[in-house]
Amino acid sequence: MKKIILTLASIALITSCSKKEKQSDIVLFNEINMDSKAINTEKTAREGNAHSGKFYASVDSISVYNAGYVFIIPDSLKNKNMTVYVSGWVREAQAPLNGEIILSLSTSKGNVSWNSINKQTQPYNGGEWVQFSDSISYPSQKLQDAYTEIGVFGMKTKGSDAFDMDDLQIKYKFSN
Repeated sequence: MKKIILTLASIALITSCSKKEKQSDIVLFNEINMDSKAINTEKTAREGNAHSGKFYASVDSISVYNAGYVFIIPDSLKNKNMTVYVSGWVREAQAPLNGEIILSLSTSKGNVSWNSINKQTQPYNGGEWVQFSDSISYPSQKLQDAYTEIGVFGMKTKGSDAFDMDDLQIKYKFSN
């Protein structure tokens, strides 16, 4: 009788753990603050008049790529769907905003997805910091390659002024 009760208790425990794992999401978070010396680069860092702190990232259509972050997807998360939430502050001296935030999904075979976040949802008077927020979802099928990474960075390909970015926040949510 004790064996039967222990067996039933073990099965109940395993079943409840399996259900919790299927329902739980894994959330990872990164913040790109240009005042952090670890990610501050000579090429894009500018001092003064930042959204917060002392430094911000800035590029023009000649340098093209701004500060950003690349995350290599671990094998343990490749069986899950991924949603990437991105928010931060951007500005340009002139309207409209021509710069954009890029989400690039790449594998060992090359780029498999390229998404741009450039939503000017309110009237923009050049020179002001404007907050943005958006998300992109990727099905687990796109994450199956042996090497898969997601890059989030600022980019400017047109216009004569600079595209500034500060306080970039990236949240990765993996779910079944």
